Amino acid sequence: MSYMDQNKIGRFIAECRKNKNYTQEQLGDLLNITRKAVSKWECGTAMPDVSLWHELCEILDITADELLSGERIEPTKKQIPHDKTIIKLGYFIQKSRLQTKIFMSLAGVLLITLLTLLSMFFFSNFDTVRVYSIAGSNEDLVVNGLLKHYRDYNLLTIYNIELVGEDAQIYGIHKRLLTKEGFVLYQRGDIHFREIHHDGAPLKLSHRLSEASIVIREDLDNEIVVLTHACEKDLILEIGYINTNNEILTREVTLNFNMEYSNTRIFYR
Repeated sequence: MSYMDQNKIGRFIAECRKNKNYTQEQLGDLLNITRKAVSKWECGTAMPDVSLWHELCEILDITADELLSGERIEPTKKQIPHDKTIIKLGYFIQKSRLQTKIFMSLAGVLLITLLTLLSMFFFSNFDTVRVYSIAGSNEDLVVNGLLKHYRDYNLLTIYNIELVGEDAQIYGIHKRLLTKEGFVLYQRGDIHFREIHHDGAPLKLSHRLSEASIVIREDLDNEIVVLTHACEKDLILEIGYINTNNEILTREVTLNFNMEYSNTRIFYR
């Protein structure tokens, strides 16, 4: 049978029950189930479990074929005994249930494996990347950059140095990044190296700063590692230069660090 009409089967069970003068509760007691379960069968919202078919057919004096057809069937020589029908259908239902259990087990194993791999990936990369924005400003300078902490090295980049104070004509310039204690992390340029235009005129400080950038890479296997804790220190960017009066002057700005990203958590705002 390729199609079972639950409503028709339900009406047939109700008809047979009434012919036997059983109430829903009495039929449920005979099958060790609740009256509500019998009611669901008869309303067509549920089917009797295969384990109950044989006993239900005996109580209602019907065959399994009649139960699944939802109507009386005239006996024929070729009709299969209802016990064999139940065994055959029960085999297919049990096989289907077994296949479902196997599928669910495989899905569970796959899910556990996936979660394990994700956990291993997360914890093996835990706290290996931290990114800080760098900003500093005062009446002379505005500075922006990034500090990135990786597993094996730190990378500090100052990509914007803007002069907001009074401009000056200069002959030499240097840029230094140092700690509050005076430890120099980076120096570029020589204040005593004379730089001029091709026509001999001095350079403008604003022009030299607009071309400036600072990149510091610090490998973590070095004996001295400073940038790892740079965000906890007061770093200072110093611009030193010689003006046209041969005076050595400096302009400084303190750098502030703000964490923008860290993979110490799954989600980061």
